[in-house]
Amino acid sequence: IGHAGLRASYLDRIGRLEAGGGEEGILESAASFSPLDRRAYLKGVAGAMAKESPEAAVSFLSRNFKGSVLIEAAEPAILEWSATDPRAAIQWSEENLRGRSRDEAMAGAIRQVANGDKGLATNLVMEMNSGSARNESAAVLLEVRVREEAAQLAEWIESFPDASAKRFMLEKNWSRIRRSAPELLQILTANEDPNIASELRISEFAKSLNAKLPEAYESWLRSLPERNRSIAEAAVK
Repeated sequence: IGHAGLRASYLDRIGRLEAGGGEEGILESAASFSPLDRRAYLKGVAGAMAKESPEAAVSFLSRNFKGSVLIEAAEPAILEWSATDPRAAIQWSEENLRGRSRDEAMAGAIRQVANGDKGLATNLVMEMNSGSARNESAAVLLEVRVREEAAQLAEWIESFPDASAKRFMLEKNWSRIRRSAPELLQILTANEDPNIASELRISEFAKSLNAKLPEAYESWLRSLPERNRSIAEAAVK
């Protein structure tokens, strides 16, 4: 850890120690720091406050700060909040954060939930509005679920109502699926939806399977719909 990391860790610790001292004292201390140091200090404050009440922590931050300071300082409180009331944490992130920071906060909440309750995490993703935050959250959820029973997981992917999120979560997890879920890979590459089984994905899998397991390739080829089979055959010529 470098000098900057040590300083941030020190300021985080100071923030945690001062979190119980009242808002006036916290704001006075925060004002005395440079913008970079202020973010580290407030992350410590928010992390400590969130142990008692995540909602109170983000409320304090949003009343008194904005921009990059609010975004970075709120991170530990949002994660803490996600463990107790993920819907509220996601809603607050959607309403108060912007761009990449919003997307990462909402996806981080989904990861937190999915590690303990995949069903709830799935419902939360399905409830989100279409857009980049939902795309990132769906990708995180698929990452966590990738080792589940292949047919059931494929059915969920196929039925996902948002084509943009479907494409994004598969693009982001395709290498992981190829490494860790061969049965799921075979099911997906046999799908007629180009959002799931793109020409590139079918071609790559056909070449790889034919090179390693020719008999398995022939069996897989026979299972494909006409469009996919034509793509696969062209790829291995």
